[in-house]
Amino acid sequence: LYRAAGLPSPGVGWASLTLTIGGVPEPIPLGIYVLVEQVDRRFLASNFGEASKDSLLMKPEVRDWRYIDDDPSSYRSYNIKSGDDNTDQLRAFASLLKLIERAPDTAFEREIGERMDLKQLAGYLAATSILSNLDSYVGMPHNYYLLMDKADGKMRILPWDINEAFGTFTMLGNAEDLVQWDIDRPWVGRRRLLERLFASEDFPKLYRAALAQLMKQAFTGDLLFDRIAEF
Repeated sequence: LYRAAGLPSPGVGWASLTLTIGGVPEPIPLGIYVLVEQVDRRFLASNFGEASKDSLLMKPEVRDWRYIDDDPSSYRSYNIKSGDDNTDQLRAFASLLKLIERAPDTAFEREIGERMDLKQLAGYLAATSILSNLDSYVGMPHNYYLLMDKADGKMRILPWDINEAFGTFTMLGNAEDLVQWDIDRPWVGRRRLLERLFASEDFPKLYRAALAQLMKQAFTGDLLFDRIAEF
C-alpha cells in the first residue's frame, strides 16, 4: 500500500530455517522467519539513485520535531543513521524545523513545498490513515525514517515496521476507535507540521487525492483478499 502511494518501502521475504547437526540424520526445522530489507545507503541508491546515496538519513524517536538552534551538532538526538558528517544537510534540516515552528503562515506556505516532498508526505499520510497504523509518525511517534535528499535538497519520510497496521496498535485507542479513525485529522497529539499543512489551502487537496487514489486502486476488497489468500 505504501508503494502504491509512491513511497519506496523495504522489501520483505521469508525463509524456512533448518538446523543441521553432525550425527543427527534429519535437519531440525526452526520455523519461518521474516527477511526485511534495511533502510541504508544501498537502499537509498537503489530507490532514489546514486545522487541520494550519501544523504542525511535519520530515524527519530522524538515526540515532535523541534528547532533547537543552528548548530548541526544539536540534532544528534534525531538518531542519525548515515550522513552525520554532512553539516550542510544538518543545517538545512535545522532551517526546515525553524520554518515549520516559527515562520509566519505566508512564508511557511510559500517555502514548505521547496523544502519537503509534499506529494510524498500526502501519500504517506493517506496510506497510514487507511491502515490505522498509529505505531508510526502520526501516533507514538516512531517507526519512520527522515531523508534529507542530497539530490534535490528536499526532506522525505519513509515508512518502517508496519506490524501494528490494521488497527492492532490499541495503546492510543480501542479497536473500534481505530476502525473509525478520523481521516480529517490523521494524527494524535501535537504535530506542528501537520497542523500547519492541514490549515493551508493546497495540502488537504493533495492528501485527499492520495486517499481517493489508494481507495480506488490499491485498498479494495478484491485486491486485499486475493493477496491474503496468496500468502
